Amino acid sequence: MKRREERGIRPLAAGGENTGESARPELVIGLTAAVGTPLDLVESGLSSALVSLGYGAETLRLSEYIDSFELKAVKSSRGEANRIDAAMRRGNEARRKTGRDDILALAAIAEIRRRRGPESRALPARAFVLRQLKRPEEVQLLRRTYGAGFVVIGVYSSRVEREKFLKQQGTRPSEIASLILRDEHESELGGQSLRDTFHLADLFIEVGGDPAGAEREVKRATHLLLGLGISTPTRAEFGMFQAYAASLRSAQLGRQVGACLLSEIGDVISVGTNEAPRFGGGLYWEGEPPDARDHRLGRDSSDEAKEEILREVLEKIDPEWSRASAKEKRRLLPERLERLASTRIGSLTEFGRAVHAEAEAIVSAARMGVSTRETELYCTTFPCHVCAKHIVAAGIRSVTFIEPYPKSRALDLHQDSISLEVPDQKKVLFRPFVGVAPRAFARLFSMKTADGIENPRKDERGHAILDQMHARVGMTYFSSLQREDLAAQDLDSITKKGPNR
Repeated sequence: MKRREERGIRPLAAGGENTGESARPELVIGLTAAVGTPLDLVESGLSSALVSLGYGAETLRLSEYIDSFELKAVKSSRGEANRIDAAMRRGNEARRKTGRDDILALAAIAEIRRRRGPESRALPARAFVLRQLKRPEEVQLLRRTYGAGFVVIGVYSSRVEREKFLKQQGTRPSEIASLILRDEHESELGGQSLRDTFHLADLFIEVGGDPAGAEREVKRATHLLLGLGISTPTRAEFGMFQAYAASLRSAQLGRQVGACLLSEIGDVISVGTNEAPRFGGGLYWEGEPPDARDHRLGRDSSDEAKEEILREVLEKIDPEWSRASAKEKRRLLPERLERLASTRIGSLTEFGRAVHAEAEAIVSAARMGVSTRETELYCTTFPCHVCAKHIVAAGIRSVTFIEPYPKSRALDLHQDSISLEVPDQKKVLFRPFVGVAPRAFARLFSMKTADGIENPRKDERGHAILDQMHARVGMTYFSSLQREDLAAQDLDSITKKGPNR
């Protein structure tokens, strides 16, 4: 295959100096996806897109590193379901045995280090694709190790499409549901935890019944990462970034959540965050007294209410509790709370003082007299069941979310009005977000790098520059201390020469 520079693409280093291959930064790309997602399609599309831009792409399968450990669980070749089940069990055992939930990512890092050779050299124009990540600890380790040179791509495929794919692979219908549930979040320590991993991605792409669509998304993702051409945010990316920005003003003790309402043509109608309401309308702002937010009061009122409920229940049903002294009850309470944390008592959300982000976006629109009918809601977290009923009543037509919220009973309580993933003209569509994640929004769309260096979009005659790469990602091979030493050496050499020499 011809190299891309032969076909008119010119790689540029930061600042505009053409340095050929060195302008193609080394990349480590982690894939994360639910079981049944056709990752082969993504892997091949990613490889083709990278090769067309002058890269060499290598796939490292994390599941293969499980063979490095002596395990009781054995492999299976008796059908796809047995193969997947055995791989899950072996991965779980490896994590338990080593005491490291990131052990497979650790093995992948060691393999990349081995491929650098004895001199531990940089590998420009090389991309390592890690297939695939299932634990948040794996993402965290890889980000600490490779910094801006590491990118996570979350590959979304609807449950219908994944079930169809698993059936094509020979999985029986009776096995599919249990595999999907287990993959999302196993109860055992060190098990699969896709639910806590997927939302950590830098980009989300969709793969389903349209292979051509998946190819377009992979191509756009690689062009964004390497800064080729000019690409601006989609409506969904813009809406989600507004929601994320709104979330950052929350001082809630549990989590920060943001929401944004867009009109039918993409105008921002309102935003909301989860925060305590104040007299006169709206939520408390930093620096505007009086300030009675939860962090000022010192405790989450929802947690206080849960303790009160638990005490009432224990007084009625637990003889040991009812006979205990006040001091003994203080000792017993944490243990009782821990035992009941996984029950519905631990999932109560009704006693918090904060207005939820989705509700605040709706109420904010009402304060301004703007209709919410036929609007689109973007929220950083899946709505709780309390917000869901207000979303339905507000006439909102779709909800797009990133992070899951297991406590929500929205789908159980409102099956008549809410549809997950599958469009229905008579229901509000709840769908996972696809596109550039808010965490990578500024890095991939700004004309300026994080260093403040501008990547020009036009030449001196005003013509659009579409054939140069300005990579938005790349390895930082030096530590801060090493860079500090280099800067000090540069200054020393300048001062010794003198300004006029």
